[in-house]
Amino acid sequence: MAINKKTREAVYRKYGGRCAYCGRAIAYKDMQVDHFRPLRVWDEVDGTADDISNLMPACRMCNHYKRANSLEVFRRYIADIPRKLRSDYIYKIGVAYGNVVENEKPIAFFFETQETKTASESAVMQPEDMAHYLMDFCHGHLAAGKGCPGCPFDKPTSDNGDGECRLYVPDDWDF
Repeated sequence: MAINKKTREAVYRKYGGRCAYCGRAIAYKDMQVDHFRPLRVWDEVDGTADDISNLMPACRMCNHYKRANSLEVFRRYIADIPRKLRSDYIYKIGVAYGNVVENEKPIAFFFETQETKTASESAVMQPEDMAHYLMDFCHGHLAAGKGCPGCPFDKPTSDNGDGECRLYVPDDWDF
């Protein structure tokens, strides 16, 4: 089934114009739309294979190397590359002269690192929650008689001495 332009553009934006697998930037015209879960595992009747959740932006190299394989098979293929290259005479010379440096590591695809980053960014406190936290923190310090040294309003002063709270706690907050 052909992917329409609207869907293709949405797939391209999924990872900011980058290949979901290797993370390299790809031009829209060069992007290939990969079926994350291969077409051969879908029931052709339901049409869900072309759902945006199953479509990934891919560079030509990754899409061709992944072919119609699952993600874990593709991961094994990538991880197996150094072993396959070691039997090549030119590769051995490159290693001997330091032109080729082996760096075997667990394979993490770009989209996996982005999902991890997105999950950790969502753990960052929202502005309203931060305001409540600061209000409780400052109130607790003031109630304990600690205040903040050097602040004429018993609030943390800014570095420039203008009397404004360096944590940007508004003056009208009720302590």
